[in-house]
Amino acid sequence: PLPRLGFTAGVSGGFIQARYYGKGPWENYCDRNAAAEIGLYEAPLRELYYEYARPQENGLRTEVRWLELAGVAGSMRIAGAEPFSFSVWPWSAENLASAEHPFDLAEQDFYTLNIDHKHMGVGGQDSWSIKALPLAHYLIPSGKYSMSFLLIPAGQGE
Repeated sequence: PLPRLGFTAGVSGGFIQARYYGKGPWENYCDRNAAAEIGLYEAPLRELYYEYARPQENGLRTEVRWLELAGVAGSMRIAGAEPFSFSVWPWSAENLASAEHPFDLAEQDFYTLNIDHKHMGVGGQDSWSIKALPLAHYLIPSGKYSMSFLLIPAGQGE
């Protein structure tokens, strides 16, 4: 199964604030989002990720309709044709995957922005063993998928 299906890009480190309409305010995944409520949330980008004791995937927000990033770099809105998930990190996906300790995470001068059409669940129904996969309906089977979203610069299309 695929861990995620979507789009990853580097965005300016000048963005400092996020505002979104989706599930929050804390991180939530498709199999861990029943307590998260759909609403309008705003937070500094530095509060949208979490440095776990063992570096791992983190900070996902699900069922998002739109996301705005703002700061000295200006602002932009990401609007999905259908709900999407997102996460933002100050390090690269490769760095996160190879890090064994939090001090192995090297902050960049830009953020890694993940816009996901689908993201598999966290799993952990058997005491969090390292080999445990999420339940079958929280996996992403191989197949044909499509997603679309708009990147809208500040003041456009509002």
